[in-house]
Amino acid sequence: MCMLIVTHACNLNCSYCYEAHKSNKRMQTELAKDIILSEIDLVKNSDQFQKLEVHFIGGEPFMNYPLMKEIVEWLSVLKPSVPVICSCSTNGTLVDGSNKEWLRQHKDLFHVILSYDGDATMQQQNRHTQAYQVDLQYFIDTWPGYTCHMTISKETLPHLANGVLSLQRAGGSLDAAVAQGVDWTDDDAETYREQLGILGKEYLKDNRLSPINLLSAGLFGITKNQQYQRKYCGTGTSMKTYDVDGKAYPCHMFSPIVCGEYRALNYERSGIADHCPITDPACNGCNLLMWCPTCYGINYHYRGDLASRDHRLCSMIKAQAIASCEYQIAFYQKHIGNLSDADMAQIKGATHSYRVLTGREL
Repeated sequence: MCMLIVTHACNLNCSYCYEAHKSNKRMQTELAKDIILSEIDLVKNSDQFQKLEVHFIGGEPFMNYPLMKEIVEWLSVLKPSVPVICSCSTNGTLVDGSNKEWLRQHKDLFHVILSYDGDATMQQQNRHTQAYQVDLQYFIDTWPGYTCHMTISKETLPHLANGVLSLQRAGGSLDAAVAQGVDWTDDDAETYREQLGILGKEYLKDNRLSPINLLSAGLFGITKNQQYQRKYCGTGTSMKTYDVDGKAYPCHMFSPIVCGEYRALNYERSGIADHCPITDPACNGCNLLMWCPTCYGINYHYRGDLASRDHRLCSMIKAQAIASCEYQIAFYQKHIGNLSDADMAQIKGATHSYRVLTGREL
């Protein structure tokens, strides 16, 4: 994945945003083309990669919509020697009558993912978007396979189930994650598990709804006394981020819009490009070590160390894992007469994981 920070500007101020150094800087189109051509050559001459995704980010990338439009049209004419797909993440407020038809015409080449946090009240709590209209149905109709990414804040957590179900019943698909850098508590974890339990019951009642990623993730690897953690993303290996000036970073979390100019200059000292120390010593022995996600950029940004995790998330991750076990066991038991070998392996994994996490049988 080649991520292009096409602008440092954004028209919103979301409550959980970690981009503390926004400005009016923007990438020039010719620079973007040069970067993409070099990345195409990298993929073409690599034994490791077969295709390239160009992902536009910001700020709010639609504040530099002319660049994205020109790049997509240029690639459609260029017909590069390796498969290339373009995508971007947007808050949706600038997708309007000026660009909707073009986006619809290019939807197979340009996948736009909406950052959307539930119903209108949840959007207002997280994104302060009352003054803006987001045409949710447009995104659902244009990109039905993957419509939205939801960020769960402390304020929207009690409404999580309603927010997810409202999007899914409108025809949308989504994934979700809890916000980073938040003072999550054990009480929040209890609320989280309750909300996921409500979702699980709805999914068991209505087969038309696909379980959200928070409940459908595989549960293998949850065992006692773990010592090492797997690398969780392509940072520094299969992903590169280019800032507006063309300087490359392992991911956008190491770039100036997040870290500021001074700290971004020191990213090379992190060692992520050559060696990533991803296991937090404080996590050794945790039953969830191999399953629990971690963001090296977040760790580096907030705590100055790639491996140093935010342990305020621990109870939230455990609550999600237990809720996933409960849902998956109930789902497979409901369909016990029609399980494949893979399904049997899944229910065994969920049953084992639940026993490890709770010390009980379900």
